[in-house]
Amino acid sequence: TPSRCLAAPATAGGGTRAAGWCGPCHALEAAYGTPPFEGALADLVVMKIDGENGEGPGFMERFGADSYPTVLFFDPSGEEAGRIVGFGETFLEQVERVKRGEGSVEAVRGKLEKEPENCRLLFTLGEMLLQQEEGDEAMDTFEKILEIDAGNAQGFTDGAEFRLVTCEEYPGRDAAVKALRDFLKKYPQSPHAADAVKGLLEHTADIEAAVGAMKEAMSLCGPDPVVLQAVAAYFY
Repeated sequence: TPSRCLAAPATAGGGTRAAGWCGPCHALEAAYGTPPFEGALADLVVMKIDGENGEGPGFMERFGADSYPTVLFFDPSGEEAGRIVGFGETFLEQVERVKRGEGSVEAVRGKLEKEPENCRLLFTLGEMLLQQEEGDEAMDTFEKILEIDAGNAQGFTDGAEFRLVTCEEYPGRDAAVKALRDFLKKYPQSPHAADAVKGLLEHTADIEAAVGAMKEAMSLCGPDPVVLQAVAAYFY
């Protein structure tokens, strides 16, 4: 009997491609028993497959899984409803996305045909396109969010602008630092502020510049615990 680790809606089967040496795989399995994960996966049938042993290699080939961990979701008819590659901070957000029926680019495009100015759907599409290395189309999608909702009423304009900032190819470090500073000044309370601070610190030329960037970030964002954590991780 397969053990836990991946998700498929009830009455369907599912599996995660994992390997014994894979750190993110172990992190995913450890997180599975925590309350947030139990709640998110409560209505799913969950199983785990070792990608390198037993039925794993055949499963891997059948579904084109080539990274660890790969989480596959199936609908009750057995059709793939979505997949998540890797394990990170946005994992549960991606699970909810699949459960909403937004687990593939095609599914999201279909919803956008009915709601062309839904910025949440546009942002989801842009993120998926980035994962598929369709950078130009992703940037066009994020630009569309800025056109539709310049005032950030739907709450995704800051995220779109952050993606545009971080995906831009800058002529040098100073230009990248300026773009990140401008983002923080415009959206100091954005959920993406901590990542902007990380980027700002990583682009500084030396420790003195890093300290200056830290002070500027703290003055803009205030005592945000996530931002503080990002700063602490850099200097540690």
